[in-house]
Formats: sequence, C-alpha cells, structure tokens
Amino acid sequence: MDKTVTISLNGHTGQFRLDGDAYDQLAQYLERAAARLPADSDRAEVLGDLERSVGDKLVVALGAQDRVVTAADIEAILEEIGGFEGDDEPAGDLGVFRRLRRLHRIRAGQQLAGVCTGLSAYADIDVGLVRFGFMVVTALTLGLVALLYIVLAFVLPISATADAPVPPRSHRLERIREGQQLAGVCNGLAAYSEIKVNAVRSVFLFATLLTAGGFALVYAALAFLLPIRAARPVPAR
Repeated sequence: MDKTVTISLNGHTGQFRLDGDAYDQLAQYLERAAARLPADSDRAEVLGDLERSVGDKLVVALGAQDRVVTAADIEAILEEIGGFEGDDEPAGDLGVFRRLRRLHRIRAGQQLAGVCTGLSAYADIDVGLVRFGFMVVTALTLGLVALLYIVLAFVLPISATADAPVPPRSHRLERIREGQQLAGVCNGLAAYSEIKVNAVRSVFLFATLLTAGGFALVYAALAFLLPIRAARPVPAR
C-alpha cells in the first residue's frame, strides 16, 4: 500500500499531498538544514523562509493539477534551492545553500539610515562597495536611484547588528505634533523609521528639489492622510 502524507508549509494556507518517498526526502532535507544552522535568534526565521521557498516552488510545479507530489518533484525543487555545505559532507551533494536572510537596515556602522549596511549583510558584499555602487548609479541616473534609497530607508525595519533579531514595528506611521515645523510628517517618519528627524527633513528637501517640487505633493498627501499624536513614541530596544 502506498503512503500519502498531507503537510503544511510556512507561508501557505493550502496543504500539499506527498508520497512517502517525497515526504521522507523533504523531511531529511529540512532536518539537515536545521542541523547546519547555528542556534541563533533567527534560526526559526531562516527555516521558515526555507519552507516557504519549497512551498512556492511546489505551487509552480503543480500548477492547476491536483495530484500527489512525487520524490522526483521534491528532488528537482531541492536541487534548484541548493543544499548545505558542511565539514562532514561533500559540497556537491545538493550544491551550496545560500542562507535565506531577511533584508533590513542595520544600525551598526550606518552613515545615514543603515540601508547600505543592510544590503551589504544581505548580499555578503563589502559595505564600501555597496556605498560606492549607490553613488555611481545615483550619478548615472541623475539622482533617481537616491529615491530608491529613501524608500528603503522608510520601508525596511532596522536592527542593531547583522546578527540581531529584526524586531517588528512597535508603532504605526502617523504625524507627531511634538517638535513639528509644519505638519509633523517628518517627525512621524523619523519615529517610524528610527532616523534622525533632521535627516528626514534633508531627504524630503533633496527629493523635492530632485523632482522639481513634485515630491512636495507626497508630503501634502501624508499631512492629510496620516493620523496625528501629541508626542513621539518611545522606541523599543
């Protein structure tokens, strides 16, 4: 009698049906992944990302078909993702697995908002090269790529170091009346993104000049859309 196992994978609400060999192969792979990762604070997150990646590829492989996943399906997916290189195991078993990371800003060593330090840690590239690349591409695009930096500075969460856990947002985006110079938008963005308010104001001024005043409309929209509070929240550490 053939064995079929129904499983759930991180990030997917639906379930997958695997035959016995496929389930054993996937379970062994995930166990080996857990053994290769150090017992640090983001181990569960990395394993969750790995499960999500397997699930994403299963969805693509199955398409609209309602069938049992075979060992051949799992083998093809794991070969695409890659394996873990260890001291006690040949590197060519399933390839070298590139550790899944969460992109975030890093406070340690930051010069402005920690975007380049975060990109450096995520891509395993020297931070000096990342900063130089940003400057070169910004110059080549007449400053437009600087807007990408601005977006990442406000969107990405921040942690103290590359190895520190990435805390969730402790508060929502809103205007802050305390210390406001116009509508409190820059105060709110500074508190939300943990960037100094003067840096936020400088960024807004730069973006407004770069877009010939168009970016001022963003400020106006935020001034009308964001709720307001009296004082800035105490950041969680």
